[in-house]
Amino acid sequence: MTLEDWEVKLTPDLRRSVGNAGEVRLRVVIESTAGQLEQVKLLITNNHGNVGKEMKDLSMLAAEVPTSLLRLLAKMDQVKMICPDRRTKIV
Repeated sequence: MTLEDWEVKLTPDLRRSVGNAGEVRLRVVIESTAGQLEQVKLLITNNHGNVGKEMKDLSMLAAEVPTSLLRLLAKMDQVKMICPDRRTKIV
């Protein structure tokens, strides 16, 4: 299976979410190219998403977005990577 350019920006579980029917809101972390967070934030807020914590030094932000927005975000040249926002646990 060959992935499209935008699909490689999503983790495998997020790729599956894009294809699922129904609208679910997901918590994600988005990495952008340097200095491009404002354009990413604008797309999120204009499409019923919420922007959370920004990590400007890392060109990253946390957000809650509808699954329908994942494809649009991944197709942006300003977006480098999108992954789920999950708690981590040291074992």
